[in-house]
Amino acid sequence: MFDFHKAYRNCALCGVSVLALSAAPALAEEAVLLPGITIYSTVPLLPSENLEDPDSPNRPPVTGDPGEFLRHVNGVDAGRMGGHGLEVSIRGLDQNQLNITNDGAFHFGGCPNRMDPPTSHMQLYSYDKVTVKKGVVSVLDGPPAPGGTVAFERDILNFGPEGGFRVKTGGGYTSNGNKWEGFADAATGNEWGYVRGFATAGRSGNYKDGSGNEVRSGFKQFGGGLIVARTFDADSWITLKVENNNVDDVLFPGSGMDAPTTDDWTFQAKMATDLDWGVIRGVKGDIYLTTVDHVMNNFDLRTQLPGTGYFEAVVDSNTLGGKLVFNGALGGITFDAGFSYRDVMRDGTKYGGPFGTTNPTLISSVLWGDTSIKEYGLFAEAVAPLGAATKATLGVRYSHVNASMKDGDVASTFGPAPGRTANMAFTSIYGNTANKDRTENNVSGLLRLEHSLGGGLTLFGSASRSVRTADASERYISNFMGSPATCGAAGCSSWVGNPDIKPEKHHQIDFGARYKSAMVDLSGSVYFNRITDFIQLYKGVAVDATYTNASIYRNIRADLMGAEGEAEIRLTSRLRANLAAAYTYGKNRTAGTPLAQVAPLSGKFELTYDAEKWMGGFRINAAAKQNRTDAASSGIDAGPTKAYATLDLFGAYNLTDKFQVSAGVTNLLDKTYAHHINKSNLLDPAVLRVNEPGRSFYLRATASF
Repeated sequence: MFDFHKAYRNCALCGVSVLALSAAPALAEEAVLLPGITIYSTVPLLPSENLEDPDSPNRPPVTGDPGEFLRHVNGVDAGRMGGHGLEVSIRGLDQNQLNITNDGAFHFGGCPNRMDPPTSHMQLYSYDKVTVKKGVVSVLDGPPAPGGTVAFERDILNFGPEGGFRVKTGGGYTSNGNKWEGFADAATGNEWGYVRGFATAGRSGNYKDGSGNEVRSGFKQFGGGLIVARTFDADSWITLKVENNNVDDVLFPGSGMDAPTTDDWTFQAKMATDLDWGVIRGVKGDIYLTTVDHVMNNFDLRTQLPGTGYFEAVVDSNTLGGKLVFNGALGGITFDAGFSYRDVMRDGTKYGGPFGTTNPTLISSVLWGDTSIKEYGLFAEAVAPLGAATKATLGVRYSHVNASMKDGDVASTFGPAPGRTANMAFTSIYGNTANKDRTENNVSGLLRLEHSLGGGLTLFGSASRSVRTADASERYISNFMGSPATCGAAGCSSWVGNPDIKPEKHHQIDFGARYKSAMVDLSGSVYFNRITDFIQLYKGVAVDATYTNASIYRNIRADLMGAEGEAEIRLTSRLRANLAAAYTYGKNRTAGTPLAQVAPLSGKFELTYDAEKWMGGFRINAAAKQNRTDAASSGIDAGPTKAYATLDLFGAYNLTDKFQVSAGVTNLLDKTYAHHINKSNLLDPAVLRVNEPGRSFYLRATASF
């Protein structure tokens, strides 16, 4: 019988999503653990087999920045500029080589120097799960991101006809840096729908490294959000969300500026419904707008020497996007197909004034001159069985890119060379301008085979092509610092994008295996990534008499290869050991030199004892020395790093089945060390590697009911 109500609902849901998307371009572990966020850290075979939980006492609490938490995932590292804003790296790739999303929405930070990378905008303890995919796992995750995907996600809730509520709350304190954090996440509803609200807050002072040196790393964070949902059944729903996150007074020892204010908002509508349209079984869609307003300067939060110029950058970064995906089945083949749209709009100016000018208004540089990078995507992916023990995944994605910049002729009015424009810089260095739009038509694809040998052993292999377009900095950044006459014999540091930069082409192969039994869980993978037109930041270039020390972008040929392995062994019914290691090797094939910013061999060993109401253990974190650097040409690497090993202790006690207290010590032996990956500097050509915190004690409590 024809179900008029269901048909009406489906048409309404689809119509809302299609109209929203079509309007977008015009709108410019164990029993002792409480329920919490789940993180999936996997090779590209079984993306839900290896689970961790941020609320687990195995992990120290995170104050403000999920980048700190993601470091605990094997094969993931992060560069530190201060106490906030860690830059995540996976398999030697970072920044826009990764897709990082908030309930499917993209956040792009407001700082060209990446004080606020996408992870810094996520309120970690307000999510139900975090999914980490290393390498290319699917063409459905967004515009091509060859390094992988990190998806922060909240579940669709169902309280049933009798209704109910769900509450999760907690907080903690960390001694080194005098950090505290707290969160609350509550929802109530019935079979008709639900309302969910969440809030987070954190505060940190400066921490001390293992040598007792104070590191400027303080910040304040607070935020929250509201979700209203209409649920028709388990597969059909509509949600509306508004979310805000503020990070203020952020100190950065590794930068020439600090960030007094970063304010971001997310507005999003999502829907899903089941369908009965022949082979089409369902559809999901979303539309979102994310906004970031960022202010950074060199005077509000630090003391300047007399005679030093005062500089302030005021930047906004807005992203409008959406996606519509149909899923279905034909015989034994399942498939997803759809289209997406994303427009990353950025505008930012660096202002200057003489010493003591606390509200500089003279234009020093137009950093991002009203830029827009639009990506229109068409994609399809199918999974087909090839016998009882084998399946194949085939995906293809087409991306049309349009990049533009409107304010290329706005001239500077302050500094050693007033009158300079971004287009003048582009012409001097590359012989081009930003006066015309750039377009690209890129094709990416994936082929993956998985084969079960039985007995818990599975093998996989994949081959992929990913074409990544350049971001706003790689195309259009224009940070002019002056000329030799005013900057001294060493010249001035200028940072200039290339409007004609080519997109990166990544061709990857990935092989691995997983064995799982009641006592052992083993997984490993090896990968090779040959990159054509890798976009390299090339520093210290003497272009002409004006640009004697320029940081510019060029395309090179590069290789990345490596291996990852993890093992969990049940030594007894209560004692388990975890071992993980990862290694990446990077080479600049054009110059025959190491590729910059590639983390060394690293690993962890963890031993945990689980009792009925309590648990405890220790963890050793280690990394080998890294001598493969490219400080000479790229100027990004701050030099070699020494090997290190640190020791953490952790434990927890369940006071009830709903309330848990955890405590621990990180860096127990108070080692002085730093991760190899570092950050660059907006006002200074020198790069600085920031030491990690020394010994720190923490205490945390969580409740869930």
